[in-house]
Amino acid sequence: MEIPYEGRLTWRDCVRACARHYRPSPTVLILRLVTLAAAVAAPAYVAKLGGTATAVLVIAFLGALLALAPWWQARLAARQVWLRGYALAPAQAGLADSAGLRPADAAAIPWGAYRGLAAAEDVVLLYVTRDRFSAMARGLFRSEADWQAFAELVRTHVPPRAPSRRERIWVPILLLVVMVLAAMALIALRPPA
Repeated sequence: MEIPYEGRLTWRDCVRACARHYRPSPTVLILRLVTLAAAVAAPAYVAKLGGTATAVLVIAFLGALLALAPWWQARLAARQVWLRGYALAPAQAGLADSAGLRPADAAAIPWGAYRGLAAAEDVVLLYVTRDRFSAMARGLFRSEADWQAFAELVRTHVPPRAPSRRERIWVPILLLVVMVLAAMALIALRPPA
């Protein structure tokens, strides 16, 4: 069975692909939740200790920054990916079958060339290396049936992406350290009562 695809990836497809690529592991998710709990409790604690309104706002801002981290990380990464190539990339066209992808303007790519796959609702990421992927979005296919057939075809021929050994746990840890240092500095610098 041959499944035709044709079209361009949109900005929304790029954001969805990056959101799926940067989806946190359970370890990072737990660390973010702990840090978020500290960020929610910190403004009240700083206010109770007699911290200034500025101290409370700074801590609350850092907590909000952490809470929105999955959103802004995906958009920053999508912007970089978009500016590097997808915005100027020609339309994708070709066929997918049990042997692999056959782009109209390049040599056929067998399924074995892909090291892993990560799927979301509207996008499938086919990994060539640990961090380099090709995105195939729902909008490239003529019908919902074609998209479902393609997603099933990929799942049967490409193994799921192995979790990364290097997890991005430094971002929540860094924000937590900055929040604690900011709270300590703002409490230490407050005028005596």
